[in-house]
Amino acid sequence: MLGMNRRYDLRMVLQDAVEASEMKEREMLWMTQFIEEVLRLPEELHRKLFFERVTRKEKAMEFTTYAERVGEKKGIKKGKLKGKAESVLQLLEMRFKQVPEDITAKVSNLTNTRLLNRLFEAAFRCESLKEFEAQLPTK
Repeated sequence: MLGMNRRYDLRMVLQDAVEASEMKEREMLWMTQFIEEVLRLPEELHRKLFFERVTRKEKAMEFTTYAERVGEKKGIKKGKLKGKAESVLQLLEMRFKQVPEDITAKVSNLTNTRLLNRLFEAAFRCESLKEFEAQLPTK
């Protein structure tokens, strides 16, 4: 039987292979579900794996093309911000079931990409909504 750290490493390698493949999105989802079922991890390692994969994707996507830079100047940046805010709120809902309206409003109104990225990490790591709320700007 594989140790948990070995399972973690193997899941990471297999998921990299799935994402690098030319499978259709649906097939990638099925393969990911299969990998998760066969190589189960304790909650703590599952969270760590999820966070590491999300962080890795964000870093890989930090390069901005010319078209993106022009688009941002024309207001497309608002769409990215909205998407990041929605990701933070969705993660909070997944973890804590219901998110109070005041937290939803504060996160939805943020306009700083770096802050939203930090809040995504906080939403992933915090133990309670109160702990998350302490990370929000007071303005």
